[in-house]
Amino acid sequence: MLDRRQKVTRWYRSPELLMGSNSYDGGVDVFAAGLVVMEIASGVPLVPGDTEISQLQLYVRVLGGAEADETMPIPSNIATWASNTLAAADLTTNNGAARRRHRLREMLLQQKPGFFAETLVQLEPQHASTAAPMIDSFFDLVARMLAFDPESRITASQALTHVFFVHARQVGWI
Repeated sequence: MLDRRQKVTRWYRSPELLMGSNSYDGGVDVFAAGLVVMEIASGVPLVPGDTEISQLQLYVRVLGGAEADETMPIPSNIATWASNTLAAADLTTNNGAARRRHRLREMLLQQKPGFFAETLVQLEPQHASTAAPMIDSFFDLVARMLAFDPESRITASQALTHVFFVHARQVGWI
């Protein structure tokens, strides 16, 4: 059996690993990559928890936690905490990705207020019309990478074909 504490730094560990899963698949890496992308964009870690429980609490606060249509097995050692915390989160709608996009956008603007202006300045004038869709698609991609439930999370293959990369190619970023 693998020791999940050795798999990844706590700040980049997926919710399922924090809740005791011994399954390590591509979704774990996609979640970590989403956190790294946000850290690169903002310049600071998105969710720097001190313990596994505080890390999960930060995920719920920042990302909104599991959605009403997402089901995850929760180990008994944190079941009470999880049921209380997740019940307190706003889980009444099925628009998890939209809520995560909004929360991520707001958090990035708090950490790095000039992010959008800097992004627009980097674009050539002929690509100005692409800026807004590119920024929107950036947050959509990251929100899908950071889905709480691994079954709802975008896969690496799906991420690579996400519309964000179409926009990035149009402006010459990749």
